[in-house]
Amino acid sequence: MKTKTHYTRIIYWSDEDGKYLGRLPELTPYPCVSGQTVEEVNSELDQAEEALLDALGDDLPARGIRVVVPGSRRNWIVKNKVAKLRQSLDMGQKEFAALLGTSISTLKKWESGERTPSGAAAKLLEVLERNPDAVLTK
Repeated sequence: MKTKTHYTRIIYWSDEDGKYLGRLPELTPYPCVSGQTVEEVNSELDQAEEALLDALGDDLPARGIRVVVPGSRRNWIVKNKVAKLRQSLDMGQKEFAALLGTSISTLKKWESGERTPSGAAAKLLEVLERNPDAVLTK
């Protein structure tokens, strides 16, 4: 019987599928499971890993580390989503950048899809998207 080993796990949000996808990159190049929560996908990856290891037999690839990549960035990867939010709030780039506490240059990169917001900026964008009145004062 094989000892339980964990290979690298990549869990990420797919806007196209509307759910989390999970991969075991050392075992297969494609997403092999999906689910509505990170926990659900991680559990499914346990089963997929076991099945793939059984199928591979003794020809096992090198082990990696466990990686989970969820988070706020996933919502802002879609090109133009930041721009659409700004426009829906009827704000110019200068005003919106000031509200977010970032430079106009960074905002333009987010809007073009060249970069994605992370950390506090991504959280603030989520709040603005869900409840603009919580942030905006008029």
